[in-house]
Amino acid sequence: MSEFFKRIEGIHESYWSESSVLPEFQRFRSGLFVDVAVLGAGITGVTTAVLLQQAGYSVALLEARRANKSVTAHTTAKITALHGLIYHDLIKNFGREQAKQYADANIAAIDKIALLIQSFDIDCDFSRQIFATYTQSQDYVDEIRSEVESAKSLNLPASFQTTLALPLSIKGAVQFEHQARFHPMKYVRSLMEILQSKGAYIFENTIATNIKEDEPCTVETNQGELKAKHAVIATIYPFFDYKPMFFSRLYASRSYAMAVRMKEKFPDGMYYQKELPSYAFRIQPDKNSELVIVSGLDHRTGEEPHTLNYYQEMSAFVKKHFNVEKIEYSWSTQDSITLDGVPYIGRYARDSRYLYVATGYAKWGMTTGTAAAIIISDLIAGRTNPWTEVFDPSRFKPTASAEQLASHLVSGIGGFVLRRMKSQSHKEVEEFNPDEGAVTSIDFKNVAVCKDEKGQVTKLNPACTHMKCIVSWNDAERSWDCPCHGSRFNHDGKVMQGPATANLESFDS
Repeated sequence: MSEFFKRIEGIHESYWSESSVLPEFQRFRSGLFVDVAVLGAGITGVTTAVLLQQAGYSVALLEARRANKSVTAHTTAKITALHGLIYHDLIKNFGREQAKQYADANIAAIDKIALLIQSFDIDCDFSRQIFATYTQSQDYVDEIRSEVESAKSLNLPASFQTTLALPLSIKGAVQFEHQARFHPMKYVRSLMEILQSKGAYIFENTIATNIKEDEPCTVETNQGELKAKHAVIATIYPFFDYKPMFFSRLYASRSYAMAVRMKEKFPDGMYYQKELPSYAFRIQPDKNSELVIVSGLDHRTGEEPHTLNYYQEMSAFVKKHFNVEKIEYSWSTQDSITLDGVPYIGRYARDSRYLYVATGYAKWGMTTGTAAAIIISDLIAGRTNPWTEVFDPSRFKPTASAEQLASHLVSGIGGFVLRRMKSQSHKEVEEFNPDEGAVTSIDFKNVAVCKDEKGQVTKLNPACTHMKCIVSWNDAERSWDCPCHGSRFNHDGKVMQGPATANLESFDS
């Protein structure tokens, strides 16, 4: 490991991936016909497949890279209906009826996870816990109190607290009872084993590139065509964007996590700090001991090239406030966020009959992803679902969306236009240090240049293959990140994360 990456403490990988053995699956081979094709093998896709299989449907589950190595593998795995402070704003912007739908869907998702664990006897460290959103500033106490009253009015298990078990002084907190935590990879792995044992098809390293909604749907992949009566897009960001223009209504955000071994017992419960910089905490059993999962420090993808600073900031915070023995793991994650803060779950477009989408979880994907599976499986089976209105992908809430829309437009213009007008670095290629990358200028053309620890230089066309925004170097992950829609590429240009489905082009070509 280079000296640069030694500055990230612990193993630079998700604890969930490192602490569970995941099965491997074959690539897809053309010529299959099923009732439902589910694209994306995270918690949404896997749970949707399970519920549909239970209803008697034949299912094919496709993952572009390794199954369960993407967003679900990098979560903090908090199973909760308390998503920061959301219910006061939901009532204001969506109305009480739709706010109740959101609340009910997430409570039902918690119960569904618990039921699946019980029904299939899944060993995944599931534990019921309280969840609290707290503030250390008097400035947010009134906002916390408003959230408690709003949540109570929706029959949620909310209370106002002035103290928490955390070794931090607080001014106030909204606390939900009967929430939960678990090991997401143990959970999803077990569901995938159940799927496969009952005849479902699971394929990985199979990139879906296009969908034709018809009778039946045709899913085009890099391995051939798959035919299905219905298709579900359960990817972090929809790769297929023919009608709804999700690219104009979603943005990608990164955050950071550490698995920390403490010298002293850490309190049970799950905790989230309201004010910036925000942090969240929860315990995870680990062999004969326990780790504390610390997460937070959000920023828009592709807009912060020096992401190593976030790891160092989180490390400094943890060591300042807690008695740390060792930081065992450090990783980052990404999710998409809608402009009005509520996920898009349901029919892909208003006139869609066979195509469905689930996206925009805003980093609360354990519950909203499970709620999405319930909603979409109901729609496919022709059952009435009581929550479809609030999550409708075709909705538009101008009051809730206005501020985020302005920010999204600025970032989009910056990624597409302004970055084309100037390079991010003025260095000559030979001046790059090992483990350094940037978009620089060669013969008056923008070039994505990076040098590995051995001095090997890679030069790429910096235009993202999704919609041609100019990518930015992520120094901690050694990746090229798109600031417009969150596509990510390895240092050598290979796709790591969609919506892009094609690699960055070589500059020499």
